[in-house]
Amino acid sequence: QIFSGTRPTAVSIAVRECHNGGACGLLGNHQPHECNGKVILAQDISAAMKEGGTTIYAALYRDVNDPSTWIFRNTLDFSLDSETRIACQVEKAAGLIFKKLFQDAANLSTMDASRVGYVRLCQLYQAIKAAENPGKGKGKGGGSVGEVEKKEVDVRIVMTGFKKRGVAPSAEILKLTGKYVDDLETVRKVRVTYSGKAVDPDESLRLALKAAGCDGSSAVVAGLIRIANNAYTPVAELAAARKRAGGRPFPYGTVDGRGHMLNAFAELPAVECSAFVPGQVESCVTIMRNILAASASTDGVAGIDGHELLVRYVDSFLPRNVAGSAQEDDAEMAS
Repeated sequence: QIFSGTRPTAVSIAVRECHNGGACGLLGNHQPHECNGKVILAQDISAAMKEGGTTIYAALYRDVNDPSTWIFRNTLDFSLDSETRIACQVEKAAGLIFKKLFQDAANLSTMDASRVGYVRLCQLYQAIKAAENPGKGKGKGGGSVGEVEKKEVDVRIVMTGFKKRGVAPSAEILKLTGKYVDDLETVRKVRVTYSGKAVDPDESLRLALKAAGCDGSSAVVAGLIRIANNAYTPVAELAAARKRAGGRPFPYGTVDGRGHMLNAFAELPAVECSAFVPGQVESCVTIMRNILAASASTDGVAGIDGHELLVRYVDSFLPRNVAGSAQEDDAEMAS
């Protein structure tokens, strides 16, 4: 608020690091510190101030999921539309803002938007690693015919994104144990070190393959599954990875933790030997397995994109001979 009564020509605000004993209560007619700390953020608020209202620019508060991180919330939309010099009105407006912010923060503290992704990742890991121990084979009479040879499955899990306070996307390897509850906590702890800033899917896949050593230098990719809060597809990098793997279209799947694919299904790229499944569906891991298995078969469906396979899979559960059923119903009614 400008109390001089003159219309400003330009107004800006800046937040700096404090090297003068830390933050304290802000009172009227205060004298700014002259410590010249590092500028953290700056904003031109001329437009809001010229309107004559009381501008309440932003709020800074700690992240409930990561106490070492501060969240910045722009509150210009909560600013007073008309000018006021009554302190109680300004305090009331500020109180309403903080009440709204803390209500939102309380809701977020009880619901992690990425939890669906944690669960599906751990389920997929256990399902894939289960192939290492197929158990005992059985004869015709049900008797055991000995142990089936154990086959090691090399599963490499990579998390990509922007680290908090990071300026470029990065990738790191996750080591899971197969213990469901412990693995959920491991994934959650690593996830909170990343911000919510999105990474281009092609860049994300490029970083993941490099971190896993599957960028053509050593290992060859057998299959890829992306777990995210969207259904964006790294079309260019996926094609390059398949080319490095000898041109074979190895399976690629996306588990969409927030249902983005349901709104953008028609716009999803048609990629051979791929599958998109919504992570909210409890049986999504089984659905993906069946779709990818169908895409790799030789019974006339090889080469069909994931859209068609998903539609066929859902269609297989729908009733058949609808016309015949209608005729039977008519006959029963006539009798």
